[in-house]
Amino acid sequence: MLLINLQWLLFHFFRYDSCMEATDSDHKPVKCVFNLDIAHVDKQTMRQKYGEIMGSNKEVLDSLQGLEALPEVDISTNDIILQDQNPFVVKLHNRSTKELACFEIIGQTPKSSGTPFSGFPSWLKVSPAVGIISPRQSVEVTLQHGQIRSQDYLTGTSGDSSGAAQEKVATLLVTVTRVDSTAGRRHKIQVQHRCRRETYSSRGYNLADRFFA
Repeated sequence: MLLINLQWLLFHFFRYDSCMEATDSDHKPVKCVFNLDIAHVDKQTMRQKYGEIMGSNKEVLDSLQGLEALPEVDISTNDIILQDQNPFVVKLHNRSTKELACFEIIGQTPKSSGTPFSGFPSWLKVSPAVGIISPRQSVEVTLQHGQIRSQDYLTGTSGDSSGAAQEKVATLLVTVTRVDSTAGRRHKIQVQHRCRRETYSSRGYNLADRFFA
């Protein structure tokens, strides 16, 4: 018995004959030769059809145009070194002539933590962390190390007394989207903080000298 799925298989009989030379059977067996055309994927045709769909389908074209319309935002730098508590200003500039650009800045945790995103490190201040940039306008984002603990200030330490300078590192992600879309582009900013121990004396401060000198 031959079971054939006609949806994927085209066939016709090429030759059909009986085996007259067989003498040991009540019924003469038959033999048949088929010509079969089995459906398969033609990669060249598939690529051609894909190109036709991408070039003529209105929904696809609208989606592509929507992606192209994402506002381009320039970031003044992606590598920042903070010294002590001195603020650092990063400029975000919207190059679009007509589209508003929405931005959001979040912290990225190390891969070993198991969670891809988090808030900012406790030592880092970022302001503003979210906002909207008008066409051809810029926004200034200020990054600064948080308040140094009074004990660290007086002793010249920052939680670790080994080495001449204390260094902290963080990675920030800047996501830029349109006002009416969640699709966006991401930019990375690397932030380092270096606390120069030589800035503070290793001996204790006389508070009276500091405030009344």
